[in-house]
Amino acid sequence: MDVELLKARMLPAVAARFNELWRQLGSGEGKSPGPQGSHRICTADALALRAGGIIGPASDAPTKGWVVPFSVVEEKSTGTRLRWIAWPRVKNATLEDDADVPLEHVARYLPAVHAEVAACLDLKASFYQVPLPVEARACFRCIAENGAVMELHRLPMGYRASPEVMQLLTSAVRSEYRAPPEVHIDVWIDNIRLWGTEAAVQEWTKRVLLVATEAQVTWGETLIATPRYQFVGVSFDHCQKTVKLGD
Repeated sequence: MDVELLKARMLPAVAARFNELWRQLGSGEGKSPGPQGSHRICTADALALRAGGIIGPASDAPTKGWVVPFSVVEEKSTGTRLRWIAWPRVKNATLEDDADVPLEHVARYLPAVHAEVAACLDLKASFYQVPLPVEARACFRCIAENGAVMELHRLPMGYRASPEVMQLLTSAVRSEYRAPPEVHIDVWIDNIRLWGTEAAVQEWTKRVLLVATEAQVTWGETLIATPRYQFVGVSFDHCQKTVKLGD
């Protein structure tokens, strides 16, 4: 995937947001503690991930950050599926409640309260098929059972910026799935919000869920065309046009 080519297809405001997120991926974690012995990739997972181009041997570049690798097995109607998650050690080390996020940090998400309604979708995903820039891979390293230092080659699940990066790239790659101008989309970690007129939000949310079902995407809680909800740690009331910190 040629990220620069995809950026050229984005609107200026979208490209600026993408660049901001992309810089975060390569920013490193400062002084990051080394990996813990109990958190290593098992041999079978390491072989499968390397064969799939998800991870590879670490380069000679200095390590900027470690991730905690772990696997979970998800039951599907077609059988079980293994999900592999790389959790950043430092950037997500302090898991604050969304309600503790300061309002000034989420100011860009607040104007939606003036719309008629919103839909909120909770995305459940593993890792994304977006190649990490070479300069960012040293930020996402882990250890295999045999002691080999590995680094991610793909955008990891467990990193807060990943879903929004994926959403922006998907909009550029498959423009036929891009939301119409009357529907706005916000992404925060694995939560997706669509907002606009009630008719537009209902219609587009149904289309999103249909396409997601065909693609076997796993969703959590879903709210469709609701005037009251929480997003980015903020309670939105579209009826009263008010916002407040979440409970």
